[in-house]
Amino acid sequence: MNESNAARCWCLPTSEGSHWLVPDPADPQMLAEALSAGAPIVLARRKPDAGMGEAFRHGAGELVSGIRRAAYAVYFRAFSRSLIAGAGLVVGLALRRLPSEFKVFGLAVLALALVFAGWVLIADLLPALRWAVRCAGAERALKQAQWRTSAFCARLEEALRFRKSLSLEQRGRAPDRELLDADAYRRLIDEKVVSTAELRQLGRALEATFALSDSEPPPKVVELADRHRIDTDAVLFYLDLISAARKL
Repeated sequence: MNESNAARCWCLPTSEGSHWLVPDPADPQMLAEALSAGAPIVLARRKPDAGMGEAFRHGAGELVSGIRRAAYAVYFRAFSRSLIAGAGLVVGLALRRLPSEFKVFGLAVLALALVFAGWVLIADLLPALRWAVRCAGAERALKQAQWRTSAFCARLEEALRFRKSLSLEQRGRAPDRELLDADAYRRLIDEKVVSTAELRQLGRALEATFALSDSEPPPKVVELADRHRIDTDAVLFYLDLISAARKL
């Protein structure tokens, strides 16, 4: 499989020394389709150790759970519509057994039920089957993930560690070391630490993972930290990255 078409995951550092798995694409359906095509590429600052491997397994489990939740919605819709189609067939057949004045009505109900059943087969049952295959494929693909060391991830960890060492009064005085703004990331691009395309890709992945929208007020930092089980300093850091990526 061409790696450019593979799903990509970043094993990103946090301020507390743990790691956080961010997928691209973040949408469960698109992620399931990408994973069904082959193993994802996982970018991390180094080869996985015990702690990073545990973080990856936990994050992969969360991704599979998200895919399954999306699949369950498809299964429920297929099941409920199948019941309606089945009920229509039963009613149509029952009306056909009644006196002749009901037979025409029963035939109409039966015809409509058959049309609806065919539509359910195409629109719901076949997609549900595809989702079942995708769920199994996604879990298998994540177990076969291909790890790649990333100088960019290492630089993110250095910046997070440096930020954590600063007092509130000291923060903002060394924007390049803190990776505080777009200019700091432009320097990383100039130094060939990361490409503009990869930075934008990570920015979009983070934006989708945080569920940020221009049409809605941004979630609170504490809410994002609780939802993704990372510290608030890391949330602020990656919000800065998103802001920088938007400007590049």
